[in-house]
Amino acid sequence: MLNNFVLETCNAPGTASTVNLAGPPSGRVGFLQAFASGAQCFYFMDDGTQAEAGVATLAAGSPNTLARTTVLWNSYQGTNNPGRVNFTGATRVYNEVPAQRAVYLDSFTSGGNGSPFGGGSWFQLPGGLIIQGGAGLGPVVSGFTQFSFPKPFTSFCITCLANPSGGTVHATCQAFDKVGYAVQANGSAYINFMAIGY
Repeated sequence: MLNNFVLETCNAPGTASTVNLAGPPSGRVGFLQAFASGAQCFYFMDDGTQAEAGVATLAAGSPNTLARTTVLWNSYQGTNNPGRVNFTGATRVYNEVPAQRAVYLDSFTSGGNGSPFGGGSWFQLPGGLIIQGGAGLGPVVSGFTQFSFPKPFTSFCITCLANPSGGTVHATCQAFDKVGYAVQANGSAYINFMAIGY
């Protein structure tokens, strides 16, 4: 639903549910170059004084069209039951994520040594999900080697993945709990890991 540098123009689309696209300016990408006919994508329309954002459905044709499928916001009603804006002149139509669909992390906590090397790092999202990982840990030896997580999980670990950081040694995470994990290897190697949990 999102692609780079997509911008086209249209002329006086009014409040029509379908907009005739006039093509991209030089150096920009057209919607049908970025998305397949029938695909949905995010759109913004503006004429310099008013604007509208939403989800559009594209159709190839002569001209190519953009259907204003779902209006999420406009400069008059905000997000309070917004309708299609009446554009009466030259209008730009471009592909961008409306704020109503953007992923926003207002805050999260992180820790570790500031890099994924030498012990690992972690971050915790609002809601409690913890993602942590590290690279070049070890060495593991043939058999089982136990490691501690940089941050113990409060409730449980959902998954833990481990693999060797090069060479021909095979290493896998065989067991894990809230505080650490065990790696089984068929030789000596350094490992990379990633774990997710609460």
